[in-house]
Amino acid sequence: MARPKVTDPDGVEWRVWRRWYAWRRWVTLRDVWKALPGTGGGDNNGSSSSDLDFILAIPFLLIAAVGLAVTVVDLAVQLVVLPFVLLLRLVRLMAWPVQLDRNDKHFRTLRVKGFGAAATLRDEQVAQVRDGTLAGRPLSEPAT
Repeated sequence: MARPKVTDPDGVEWRVWRRWYAWRRWVTLRDVWKALPGTGGGDNNGSSSSDLDFILAIPFLLIAAVGLAVTVVDLAVQLVVLPFVLLLRLVRLMAWPVQLDRNDKHFRTLRVKGFGAAATLRDEQVAQVRDGTLAGRPLSEPAT
């Protein structure tokens, strides 16, 4: 299981996954894409019909360019750090994060030492979400 989609009994979509990078990304390409008008984040559903719409879109394009630059720099730093992080995790000096996202928004990050333990924790969280028994501690609180 890589990054499974799970639906809870209320119909809310979740993703539960073991994060390989050292930290949660600040800005992702998906965030930049959703910020642009007409690409799923706007109200016009992609129907741009006038020059005024283009002029109004220019600030969003500038914001998207800055967001793209930030995400590229963040990804580059993460790729440089990744071999060291993986080595530390493999020798159990650094914990594996298991991240839960609810409707594509970060909900919680749990940490556990060991690759197999992280897979077990991920599978347990998937089962709890599916059954509707997930405890309600949001965001980055440590697992007990």
